[in-house]
Amino acid sequence: MKTKNKKYWIRKNDELWGKIVKKRANNRCEICGLSRNVLQAHHWASGRTIKSTRWHLFNGLCLCFRCHFEAHNSPAVFLLKLKNKWGECFYKGCENEIIQLARKLTHYKVADYININIALKATLNNLDKKN
Repeated sequence: MKTKNKKYWIRKNDELWGKIVKKRANNRCEICGLSRNVLQAHHWASGRTIKSTRWHLFNGLCLCFRCHFEAHNSPAVFLLKLKNKWGECFYKGCENEIIQLARKLTHYKVADYININIALKATLNNLDKKN
């Protein structure tokens, strides 16, 4: 039997992370509050380039399609809405957490991806128990 490779675990971890971000937000956009629009998980800091923050929950927001589009196409307007909604102190706390995590140089092996997957599954199970 062939061992599953990094790409497999990255895809699985991305899927779990997205489910957690949406469930944590009660399946509502964290900016406008919509729940009937297509919801998407959004990274504050790029999950593709900064691997150490890719699956960290501080780096995730549940957004509807419209707000996600705005986050990518008008980031300054989006960040202003985020600060107004959550408050400057909370926003700064999340931003500082991401900066600290991003400073870590991370070179993952397959075993690391598996361990991250196990931790994400545990987080999702805990959220399921609360709801």
